[in-house]
Amino acid sequence: MLVAISVFALLLVSLTGLMNGAMMATTGGFKHMNADTQARMALDRIALDVAKMIRRSDVDYYFKKNASPGNDQMAFYSEASGYYPSTSKTVEQGNVSLVGYRINSSNQLERLSKGLVWNGVSTGGTPMVFLPQTITGTWTSIAGSGTDADYQVIGDQIFRLEICFLVQNSSFNNGVATLSDTPYLTPDTTYNGLQDVVAIVATIAVLDTNSRTILTPAQIQAAANLLPHQTGTPTVSVPNPMPTPPSTAWVAPVNAGLGLPRVAGSQVRIYQRYCYLNLVQ
Repeated sequence: MLVAISVFALLLVSLTGLMNGAMMATTGGFKHMNADTQARMALDRIALDVAKMIRRSDVDYYFKKNASPGNDQMAFYSEASGYYPSTSKTVEQGNVSLVGYRINSSNQLERLSKGLVWNGVSTGGTPMVFLPQTITGTWTSIAGSGTDADYQVIGDQIFRLEICFLVQNSSFNNGVATLSDTPYLTPDTTYNGLQDVVAIVATIAVLDTNSRTILTPAQIQAAANLLPHQTGTPTVSVPNPMPTPPSTAWVAPVNAGLGLPRVAGSQVRIYQRYCYLNLVQ
């Protein structure tokens, strides 16, 4: 009987270990699926807004490359749907919006969406403004981390956002597109309708909700700070200063755990999308 009990105990311990391993693998799989779903939805939204971007030399664009460490921000006019305040129900609504993306103080991805009307179409709605009026000069809350009711969280698991540009200009690289940290190659101080830009490259880092619950906001911010900026502006002498995309530069620090507890650091995932502009404008 003692032998039978001992054998049963050994089998029970082995079975328990197998069940725990299966549960951990299943839990990890669900976390990855959840992160994949949210990342795909957020990048799809960014790609759609960028594809409908209004590219004109007489309008402003806001691309903020924060000093390292820090997250990037962007805002631009797009023919994407936007939110209109309740007071605008009686006025004519346009087909243009001011959209933007940033990481908020809670380390979550926010999307800005302001429904606008073309300047001069209506006296009741908020108009789209043209240069020399700028986006941040007109909507001061967009810069930095200002409060704006039209910012909505679309990625509560996304804690890092990096933006760079796929640009093309024959005077610099014989017409071959290359990565840059600036949205234009022309020497002009204006954006010139982003004519040199082929795509906006959005790179994000995601940490699932369960893993975030065991971390403090300071720990998440510190982890984001370990994901480096990719910088470099093409010149005649250095036509390709960013030979690798941001996602490649993030692999090593992510594999090292970003200074997080192993149970959380092992769940960080990186995603990247080349969001191509509509070039038929």
